[in-house]
Amino acid sequence: MQSVSPSSTVSPDSTTQAPKYEFFKVIQNYLDDASKLIQMPEYIRSILSQPKNEIIVNFPVRMDNGEYRLFKGYRIQHNNILGPYKGGMRYHEHASLDDFKALAAMMTWKCSLMNLPFGGGKGGIKFDPRGVSRHEVARITRRFFHSLGANIGPDYDIPAPDVGTNAQTMAWALDTYMNSFGMVSRQSVMGVVTGKPVSSGGTFGRPFVRRRVERRSRLCLPRMTTIPTTPTTRRGHDPLGARKRLARPPVRRVDDAHLTPAHPRRRIDGDRAFRRRECVGVPSERGED
Repeated sequence: MQSVSPSSTVSPDSTTQAPKYEFFKVIQNYLDDASKLIQMPEYIRSILSQPKNEIIVNFPVRMDNGEYRLFKGYRIQHNNILGPYKGGMRYHEHASLDDFKALAAMMTWKCSLMNLPFGGGKGGIKFDPRGVSRHEVARITRRFFHSLGANIGPDYDIPAPDVGTNAQTMAWALDTYMNSFGMVSRQSVMGVVTGKPVSSGGTFGRPFVRRRVERRSRLCLPRMTTIPTTPTTRRGHDPLGARKRLARPPVRRVDDAHLTPAHPRRRIDGDRAFRRRECVGVPSERGED
């Protein structure tokens, strides 16, 4: 019988762990592959490999219970060679500097590929907006944009909604930014954010695009759906009324970054869910905030 040396024993701590996913490193690898493909000069690849500015702010906010809580906010400005930095503001409990750096770089690529006069930016706050009240979200947003100060502006860096934020968030941000200017100059800085409500100077573009996507999906669904062969349905022949039913399929699941309501036994009113998402940030038919 062979004895096992102590060095060959396997401890519980020595088990292999799954490698950590590094989002920004993945984006850097994409840049390296693309630069080789198009024979990009090395100095340009080096410039694009890192963001120009990484802004981190820590700011206190008074919560509803009277206590003060410290939040960490980010704004990554990747590149502005084509125009002002442009990118969303994300509120999520798992947000990190690595994520924002990767997303800001992707905004640079997207604007460049679509020939848009904007650069790449991204930012947000690491917290769960579902875990606080609506009034607390408003105070957090206002303190965050006040802390950013002159690091954003309609000709320099233009935030937008993203995960965990919506048009109301942008309205709070706009109001906070405008109040840092005099009465004469306030109207000239309304372009500091996009995605704001129409009543605050926004456009009808976002709701129009959503409705257009929904309409296209309903038109294409009958052609993409395969009707199974049954004794009453032969392949290649639609049963009576099948195309009409497929034209507006039932919605039974609505996914959101923080909530996934599902009603397997009854339909969800998709239009109502979208309207609720725009108003209060909750894409469900459940209780109010």
